[in-house]
Amino acid sequence: MQVESLANPELVDRIHYGLTSPRILCECPDDHSKIEIEIGTNEPLDPEYAVVTWTQSETATFYCIEPWMGPPNSPETKIGLHTVSPGETEAFSVTVRV
Repeated sequence: MQVESLANPELVDRIHYGLTSPRILCECPDDHSKIEIEIGTNEPLDPEYAVVTWTQSETATFYCIEPWMGPPNSPETKIGLHTVSPGETEAFSVTVRV
């Protein structure tokens, strides 16, 4: 498991590809609270799934971790583009545990 501090400025406005695990664990060292995000329900993890991390500014009181089905501009690049034929269904599942 890769451990990264949210204090790392390289995480702001970053798209993470090539995920090796469907689980993202966020732990606050001050109070030991945890948030776990799980992407998808199938193993292996879809290689086109991505996670975006961002915040509004260095002084913002929040930090966003967004699971995505694929990278931006999927209609143009065809990477991570999910299409559903008439009469079929597709699901993208995200579980958040607090």
